Amino acid sequence: MLTLTQVLGMERAVRGQRVLSVFIDTSDAGTPTKWRTELDRAFARLLAEASRSTDGDRTALELCLAHVRTALEAAHGAPGRPGWVAYATTHDVILEGTVGSPLETKAFWRRGLVVAPLLPDSLADRVAARLPAIAPAMARTELQPLSP
Repeated sequence: MLTLTQVLGMERAVRGQRVLSVFIDTSDAGTPTKWRTELDRAFARLLAEASRSTDGDRTALELCLAHVRTALEAAHGAPGRPGWVAYATTHDVILEGTVGSPLETKAFWRRGLVVAPLLPDSLADRVAARLPAIAPAMARTELQPLSP
């Protein structure tokens, strides 16, 4: 189970670098491959957006996508429930694991980690501007994102 300490530590380490942030809702046991379809759509959207970027940026994204796909294969195509998160750079998946609540399947290609989907809505708006300020109060808690 991912902890906020792990995520915040990694956020500091990769701040300013391009990172693929992936969030997967694996909570629907009735349709166990639904998340895969949603993830494919999220990846396709990122690739479409990257088609307007430089060749280097698109290649970096494709490499990150391959790293996440490899991590999913290593999990035998069934990441943990009810939610799973991965962060990848061009080097590899730098952090991945299960979270304790479902979350919306999404993928982001940005500088630094995207953490807002992991936080309660009341904190999500403050994350971008004040991430280090909220860290001490939540550093040892397990990530329990609220479902939308």
